[in-house]
Amino acid sequence: MENRTEQIILIAITLLTEHEIIEFKRKLLGRKWSEDVLICLLNKNKRFGGLKNCLIEKDKNITDKMLGKILKSFLKEGLVKKVSSYASEHQCDYELTKKGRRIAQHLKDTSDLLLEKNSEK
Repeated sequence: MENRTEQIILIAITLLTEHEIIEFKRKLLGRKWSEDVLICLLNKNKRFGGLKNCLIEKDKNITDKMLGKILKSFLKEGLVKKVSSYASEHQCDYELTKKGRRIAQHLKDTSDLLLEKNSEK
C-alpha cells in the first residue's frame, strides 16, 4: 500500500508547476531547510558540523538553532537516527532511517525532475 501511495505522489508531482512542487514539499516537511538536510544525509551519515558544512556548500545559510530543531523533529518522526561514535560518547552521526531514506530519495528525484523541466524551457 505504501509503495502505491508513493507512486501516486510521484505521478502527481510530475504534473505540478514549479511553485506547486515547492509548496507541496514545504507542507510535507514543514520547515524551510528540511529537504536540504535530508538530501545532505542521503549520500553519507554526518555529524552536526558536517551537515552544517554540506548546507553551506549548497549556499544554504542555516543557523545552528534551526538545524538542531530540524534534526530533533526528524528524530521524533523517525526519519533520522543517532549513531554513537566509538571515539567519544559525546559525538554522534545522524543517519537516515529506511523511511527517511525513501523520502529523501523522492525529494531528490523531484528536485532533479524540476531541474530537468527548467532546462527544457
